[in-house]
Amino acid sequence: MVNGIIEFGHNGEPPQPDGRLDAPTFHRNHAAIGAVLEAALRGQAGDLLEIGSGTGQHAVAFAHLLPAITVWPTDLNVNHLRSIAAW
Repeated sequence: MVNGIIEFGHNGEPPQPDGRLDAPTFHRNHAAIGAVLEAALRGQAGDLLEIGSGTGQHAVAFAHLLPAITVWPTDLNVNHLRSIAAW
């Protein structure tokens, strides 16, 4: 962590050529978080703002899970923004 910003995807492997990062936490928790979001937003349409999106993996998973919801990922870290765009 540098200046309070966590850098995801640095598990010894470099980012993909397109900047895509892979966070181990995504693989552990996206299903549980998705189930909560699906229950809370069932039948809803609109926008969901994800603050501190990190790799962008959750935003993609939630967009697939909730097709009537537009997911807007955000982050301050330029490497994370690159990864979000790649995902």
